[in-house]
Amino acid sequence: MQIGFMLTDRCNISCDHCDASCGPDKTGLLPSHAIQRLMREASGVQSAKPLEICFSGGEPFLDFPRLESLVRAGQELGATVTCVSNASWASSDEKGLRLLGRLQRAGLSALAVSSSGFHQQFVPRSRVERALRIAHEFGIQAHLKLVYRRSEEDSELVDWARSLPNCRLQRIPLMPHVRKGLHLPDSEFPARNQGSEGRCPGASLSIRETGEAYMCCTPGAFTDFHSLGDATAVPLAEIQRGFDYGSVQQILRQHGPSYFLDAIRATGHADRLREDYAGPCDLCTHIAGDPCLAGIARDVARQEARGQLAKVFDALASPAPVPTA
Repeated sequence: MQIGFMLTDRCNISCDHCDASCGPDKTGLLPSHAIQRLMREASGVQSAKPLEICFSGGEPFLDFPRLESLVRAGQELGATVTCVSNASWASSDEKGLRLLGRLQRAGLSALAVSSSGFHQQFVPRSRVERALRIAHEFGIQAHLKLVYRRSEEDSELVDWARSLPNCRLQRIPLMPHVRKGLHLPDSEFPARNQGSEGRCPGASLSIRETGEAYMCCTPGAFTDFHSLGDATAVPLAEIQRGFDYGSVQQILRQHGPSYFLDAIRATGHADRLREDYAGPCDLCTHIAGDPCLAGIARDVARQEARGQLAKVFDALASPAPVPTA
């Protein structure tokens, strides 16, 4: 089972493209006792699959003792434990070695550093480079998650990211979901000419600092459309059943969000769609963020679920074939 925890929405920086609107003034916190309960339940929900746990924020290093304790708890459950950070803490080799050494001993398997032109207004590249280098030295898998704007697709920023040794680079196009109250012009977003076909690639539950569970952590996915309920109020197995068998979730995983397009057009709402999308995730979050389109998608999913159930009942009601001599 794959599960991610957004430990807090508090962050020491305020990037314009942060769709969760994290920042220094935020105080949201997912209690440690709730996280440990969910981790224990996760270890038994899909016992045949390896347990993978990821901690993110906000900035999880802002409460380092808590992060260290949770990493150790995950490791004691036999999980592969990873963490996502902005690397602002890597101000010197001494500090980087001390913090990552403690996390390595606690059981951290991988560190992903988020960076972008937005991040680098607050966090110097030298800190990103230092965090990735020291992680590699400790045998912690090092990943760089680079968000880029259209003007940066073939830029010095991307060249810098590609040049970094001993880390895995994940290039992420900027999605049209940014900090609350801000607006970025369309020219900032990479070209939306990749189409909308494709199934949902996600297989990880994401738990926000509020306790709300989502089937996805893509920017723009923290919506009612993707919500699976309050993980602090119900057993994780119930949340997982919604993830596995929910009508919307099954369509997204089996067919992808383009499955809803015929119904959207048939009901006269094609004008609410854009002409092009930067892939299925872009289409999915667009549908999720539009109450009208999300309502149509839910109706389609319910009808599909009723149809599948009717087929099961028909099969059960059909008389068994009589064997011939």
